[in-house]
Amino acid sequence: MKKQPIKNLAWRCMFAMAVMLAFSCDKFLDEKPNKNQVVPAGIRDAQALLDYHPTMNQQDIGAGEASADTYYITPARLASIAENFRRMYTFEKDYLFAPGYNDWTNLYSNIHIANLALETLDKAGDLAGSANVRGQALFFRAHLLFQGALVWCSVYDKADSKVQMGMPLRLNTNFNAPSTRADLEQTFAQVLSDLRLAVQLLEVQQVAPTRPSKAAALGLLARVQLYMGEYGEAYKNALGGLELKGELMDFAGLNASAAFPIRQLNEEVLFESRLATPPPMSNANSFVPASLLALYDADDLRKVVLFRTNADGSIGFKGSYEGSNTYFSGVSTNELYLIAAETSARVGGLEQAGRYLDRLLEKRWRRDASGRSLHVPVTVSNREGLIDRILLERKKELLFRGIRWMDIKRLNRDGAGIQVRRSIGGVEYLLEAGDKRFALPIPEDVIAISGMPQNPR
Repeated sequence: MKKQPIKNLAWRCMFAMAVMLAFSCDKFLDEKPNKNQVVPAGIRDAQALLDYHPTMNQQDIGAGEASADTYYITPARLASIAENFRRMYTFEKDYLFAPGYNDWTNLYSNIHIANLALETLDKAGDLAGSANVRGQALFFRAHLLFQGALVWCSVYDKADSKVQMGMPLRLNTNFNAPSTRADLEQTFAQVLSDLRLAVQLLEVQQVAPTRPSKAAALGLLARVQLYMGEYGEAYKNALGGLELKGELMDFAGLNASAAFPIRQLNEEVLFESRLATPPPMSNANSFVPASLLALYDADDLRKVVLFRTNADGSIGFKGSYEGSNTYFSGVSTNELYLIAAETSARVGGLEQAGRYLDRLLEKRWRRDASGRSLHVPVTVSNREGLIDRILLERKKELLFRGIRWMDIKRLNRDGAGIQVRRSIGGVEYLLEAGDKRFALPIPEDVIAISGMPQNPR
């Protein structure tokens, strides 16, 4: 078969998929086959499908982070954006997603590409290099499915996970198979299964962090298990990732006055991906509450590296690991240190937890004349106090990454009682802990076409 350039092959496959999705099953089956349709074949084509980063690495779901509590938008800017995004910002119960092209269609289009790569490998047979490509496809599918569960499902709680609605498990490229919602237990079992197999198959070193590595898969597995409350397993996998790659940036060596001080693909990045950012939380529209900035000590360099003060006194975010106004949502070593610290504290290793947190924070604080970090080592006194400190640092470190929404949901499951408040033109909007709206409504056009049950409202 004549090989296609990566961009050409990926776009043509996506175009064919979009055409198929636009028709009902019956209409699609009536269409005559297109002789020019691209049919991927072999390891090289499977890799090409996964390598097209504008789709596979730049469309992570932003709706959860847009619903979280680390930013605000002014009434004038809110009025200038589309109605569905205004409804998303104010926690409405329906019509948060425009029909057709939205987070849901992006998610399942990319899951389809991962499935297509897997089926292409199945046809190619067990050849040199196929295991690594298979591991990448499994990683992408798990990464995507987990994002969907965070946004469109209730928080994972093992006690009722078999009765809570999960995500449709599309595990092949058959468009004619109906979409039905698995339960939440089945959804997370699939995510874990894909990631555990990916860990076994992936190479330690990839040609670029846009391709997931073994360390990235261990890191994502730790993130999923943290969310599920499986702290012992999350700890083990976070450490496994750090053993393979545990570098941290020294913020003292960054140019804090730069427009975007942190470069893309820096030494902390294990897997490169970014959010498809909803307009309310875009870098141009969103502002950071002064109360959040006040959480940082004067000698904490994150206060000047992550934030800018605008001419009108408002605070903007400039600390993306994309080195631009787009938001990083991949897997990184700083997240793994925080997972290791929190899970260690939760399972009883308090001194060890403090050391993981210190390892991160000493790279974030100013240095004295001798070059020594001004960070004062964490004092280990009691478990709850240490966990609270770790969670505070997690909130301060992992801003605008698609992680805060996950944290609010899991911490509220455990009794944190976190509320999300909005104030627009004197009108208050409140999302209370335990509210059903923490599972966002599935796009209405998807419900109409598939017949799947909508989330309770």
